[in-house]
Amino acid sequence: MKNIYILCFALLALPLDAYVVDYCIRNHQDDVLGEWHTQSRESVIEIYRDGGSYGGKIVWTEHPNDEHGQPKKDMLNPDPAKRNNPFVGTVIMTGFTFDNEETWKDGEIYNILSGKSYKAQITLEDANTLKMRGYLGSPMFGKTVTWKRK
Repeated sequence: MKNIYILCFALLALPLDAYVVDYCIRNHQDDVLGEWHTQSRESVIEIYRDGGSYGGKIVWTEHPNDEHGQPKKDMLNPDPAKRNNPFVGTVIMTGFTFDNEETWKDGEIYNILSGKSYKAQITLEDANTLKMRGYLGSPMFGKTVTWKRK
């Protein structure tokens, strides 16, 4: 008889457990949103939700203008149509998805200073410290930089 009570309690609690897990995942997936200073502190990147994934764009840079006082352009972009775009406003992160644990993965990061793109993943060390790992092929073969929340 005691086992029946335990079984009934477990079956009644099951939907509640699923709700709590779903609530926690939903809340943590947006923890990456906001404005972040890059490791060099020369730029600020805004990470935002883009449909079912996350992206990021440059919203501030310490030196936005060239030596002639004109906005710096994305001259090294492999897409010729984007080479006249100013640095500020350039989307440099696309396609990151939350893995329901602690990593935003399957993304791509564009290095505006070299014109190259890399696969990337993000983890949060704490609420104000982001670890961005860019890599070729496997995360084993990459570099991690630390960004701080603005």
